[in-house]
Amino acid sequence: MSIARNAIMAATVLLFLGVLVSRADYAGDEWSLNGMWYSIANADDVRAIARQGNDLWVATASGGVARWTPDGVFVRQYLAPQDGLPCNDVRDAVVWRGRMWFATCDGLAVHNPKWDRMEMVSATLPSPSVTALEVDAQDRLWVATDQWWDADARREGTDERGDWTGGGVAYSSDGLSWTTVGVTDGLVSANARDVHDWNGSIWVATEPYSRWVPPSGGVDGDEDGHWEHLGGGLAQFDGTSWRVHDSDSNAEISNNTVALASTASTLWVGTRGRGLVAHAGGQWKALQDCGDDQRCISDDFVTALAVSDDGAVWVGTSRFNGRGTGAAVLDDAGTPTDPDDDAWHAIRAGDGLPGDLVHAILPDTDATVWFGVAHRDPEGRVQGRGLAHLLNDRMTLETFSVTETTGGALAGNDITAIARDPASGAIWIGTGRSGVSVLLPSGQWETYTSASTMGGLGSDSIADIAIEDDGTVWVATRQTEFDATTGRWSDGGLSRFDGLQWKTIRSSAGGMPSNHLSALELDGRGKLWVGTGATDRGPKELAHRGWGLAVIDTTTQQWERTFTFPTLPSNNITDIEVSGSLVWVATSYFFYVDTRPGGAQIRTGGGLGVYNLDTGQWNKITTDQGLTPALRERSSSRPLLDLRTVHVDPQGGAWVGGMAYPHATFKAGITPDGVIDIVGTDRVESHRFDSAGAVLALEEDGNGFVWAATLEDGVWVRAGTEWLQHERRRGGLPSNRVSRLSFDGGQVWLGTAGDGLVRLVSVRDAGTAEPGVPPQPTSPPDYAPVVIQQLPNRIFLPAAKRDVLGDIIMPPDSFVGGAGAQEPFVRVGAGH
Repeated sequence: MSIARNAIMAATVLLFLGVLVSRADYAGDEWSLNGMWYSIANADDVRAIARQGNDLWVATASGGVARWTPDGVFVRQYLAPQDGLPCNDVRDAVVWRGRMWFATCDGLAVHNPKWDRMEMVSATLPSPSVTALEVDAQDRLWVATDQWWDADARREGTDERGDWTGGGVAYSSDGLSWTTVGVTDGLVSANARDVHDWNGSIWVATEPYSRWVPPSGGVDGDEDGHWEHLGGGLAQFDGTSWRVHDSDSNAEISNNTVALASTASTLWVGTRGRGLVAHAGGQWKALQDCGDDQRCISDDFVTALAVSDDGAVWVGTSRFNGRGTGAAVLDDAGTPTDPDDDAWHAIRAGDGLPGDLVHAILPDTDATVWFGVAHRDPEGRVQGRGLAHLLNDRMTLETFSVTETTGGALAGNDITAIARDPASGAIWIGTGRSGVSVLLPSGQWETYTSASTMGGLGSDSIADIAIEDDGTVWVATRQTEFDATTGRWSDGGLSRFDGLQWKTIRSSAGGMPSNHLSALELDGRGKLWVGTGATDRGPKELAHRGWGLAVIDTTTQQWERTFTFPTLPSNNITDIEVSGSLVWVATSYFFYVDTRPGGAQIRTGGGLGVYNLDTGQWNKITTDQGLTPALRERSSSRPLLDLRTVHVDPQGGAWVGGMAYPHATFKAGITPDGVIDIVGTDRVESHRFDSAGAVLALEEDGNGFVWAATLEDGVWVRAGTEWLQHERRRGGLPSNRVSRLSFDGGQVWLGTAGDGLVRLVSVRDAGTAEPGVPPQPTSPPDYAPVVIQQLPNRIFLPAAKRDVLGDIIMPPDSFVGGAGAQEPFVRVGAGH
């Protein structure tokens, strides 16, 4: 059975929760969540900086907007949805008509100083994905956008969904009426990266855009269709018509132009691949890397560009693989198109920058310079490092980080684990590359990294966290650092924290098969089950085959046993859950190498392993018992399973989440479906979520409703006989990339793959400043237990009232459950 995006599954008979419920029992009703999503995210990955009076407004990737003073005092953070932002991925910021305007991944936002919150701007734009902003000499606001992926669009000539659409620029004189410009209007590409007003013209930096070419058929035709990449370069608008400057018309220009800045006489163009291009006196000249930091640019891939009042050109650069090479300043000696007399000075991490990847530069009016700095880890992911401030002596660097300066914050936005300390109530958060963050009951944050614990934490890449009743914390870490001299990985392993000291146990101690861990689970009998293998974090995971499952005694810290394939369905362990006397182990297929001469090297396995703690016996559940294969090997048709999570309900039914390609056939460019298989006593009930990527986590709330976290499609909740989806939208769930779920005393915690933490807040507790004013919490309010109920609208709708968000909400005493029922979190649409 397939569930299309944004659709509710047709009703079936639910057997696995021990009740019999059919759609007919609730005719005319609608399920939904009643509450407000509240995000918590790190704001150190800076993408743009703007100055307004005594405030620095900092646009960040996944961290919303951060507000600082020039003295390095953190003022506050604005996040979606609680502070009015449409999206936490903010790309640019400008001052227009006395207010701050922001470019986000889901449209425009403007700051309302009266309420100190953001407002979403209703604007007719070519795309909701806004990339840059500019105010021209006529006091018009220009908005650059790029193509956005419409996952629901039917791709022409195929049965597949998903297509790139829209993109271009728009401008407005009043913020109400907009003029849009796209490829059909003369713009060289739909992917606009920057806009700049110079020398009487509007200049737009673009990169090539994608267009789908449908299948052509015939003997020599294209049977599958393909994507083609068109356009790119600079577009110049003189007020009447558009002119193209690209590599076809001028060899000095790149079709991958990303940033623009200017002096009175020179237009500077930052490119990906051709360095910094100068346009002056009718000439174009690409200034490229020559290998000498004092004579030329550090690299040919520009990441940031700005010009200070003294005419100096400031450039952030990186290598072709995205590794940053710092920032540099150019003195062109008054001859911008002649590189022979140029003088350059590079600034890198060794000179005091907190990282080598510079995404934002702001030369300030006091002759200082601000940098937004990041670092790209060995697996290619960007880690924000905050702000760096070069003082006007051009020698002194100050650094400011939300994580360090504000007295504590979430260390990173890639959430890999969530666990509650039963002894203290603290929430432990594992991150992909930033160590462990702990949210204390006081509301303060603590962070532990490999460096801060002097190696006591095995690495900063966390796979899972398990906490004993006495507060002892176990952390599964991944290997990230490779020692080329010894040919071995030097970090990872199992870490233990007793409240005072950290200690890491590695495979060299014996008993643990690998230091690359993936899952943990306490069995309630004094043993910790430790899984090894891939955790879908990083490119090297694709080849990692895992080394099975091990068990350690939590008291003696001695390894007791190890289980591997073929006792297990696979050596690649993805999740473990203990229910009663059974240990349930989810696995994904792995690359099996037979070490004997001439031995096989194949991809194989995957499935569910079940171990009985009382009898010591293993059982395996695979496609033979009805689990959904992820794909089939082309050569042998062998089914391969890719399970990511397992949950056991109170009746003993196992819910297994994972992924599968349509028709179990891999095809490049196709996003796999999320799959849930519910294993009952006599059959397996399967559900597919179209193009959801994968189901990464399954958890049950206090009311018996099962929640499913998906890689690309938000959260699905099994409510009665239906699946209810909550996906990313303006004012709603801030991310579709949900990686973890946790329920703690009625609180709903979501971890995302790059967008931080999310909590569900009741509308009652959100509060308002004045009647009729939208909720504007500046800190997480108190939480009421989350309840999902089903409302018989035809009976209770006349008694409905409107809440502060303008939606119809049922009075508390109208819900199923009668007197004493918990406060509902269910909203009913006004159309019913």
